[in-house]
Amino acid sequence: MKSLGVDVSRAWSIKIYGISQLAKYVPGNVFHIAGRQALGMSAGISGGILAKSTGWEIGLISVSGAVFSWLVLPLLIPFVTLPASIALILLTIVGLGYILYIFFSFHLFLAFIYQISFLLISGGIFVILLGALVQNEGGEHLQAWIFICSAYVVAWLVGLVTPGAPAGVGVRELILLFLLKGLVNDEDLLMAVVLGRILTFAGDLLFFSLSSFFLMIKKEIKNE
Repeated sequence: MKSLGVDVSRAWSIKIYGISQLAKYVPGNVFHIAGRQALGMSAGISGGILAKSTGWEIGLISVSGAVFSWLVLPLLIPFVTLPASIALILLTIVGLGYILYIFFSFHLFLAFIYQISFLLISGGIFVILLGALVQNEGGEHLQAWIFICSAYVVAWLVGLVTPGAPAGVGVRELILLFLLKGLVNDEDLLMAVVLGRILTFAGDLLFFSLSSFFLMIKKEIKNE
């Protein structure tokens, strides 16, 4: 929004996201986006600006997720080494960051860095969940965890861009099973996915509850 000339506060943005994000679980996979558009317009922001902001958001998060595909190449192409994949992802992040900063705006560059960080944290949480399940079954090596983290992010991206799948349900699981076949036991992988879904939904529900609570408090203070 700031890159488009609309100075919105961080607190307002978090509140809008918290209220609308739960709608991603509704079949169609677009209602959380429509909700943010409606809430933004009700706050007096131009619909065109909101649509452009959403376009940039989806575009950047998709590009950020696609960057991690470099790290799954060794799973698909045996002669590609992990160090080569790491070099490629670092060069891609630096190159894209430079383009966004120089040719567009600092705010878009910052959004890109935040999105890369978000995906790293998401993948890291999945790795922790899976690690708690497999324990000493050979998955403790750093290389394996890098593959698992990146595979999770790539699966998340495919689920994101698949029309109609609420929160990517079913799609992400299939991609993970395909990418990690032979690396992780299927039962452990599916259990980690289920636990990850529960954790994600609980987080989204808590986010929604807190945002709704603060919005209600704000309205009560305003009406006094």
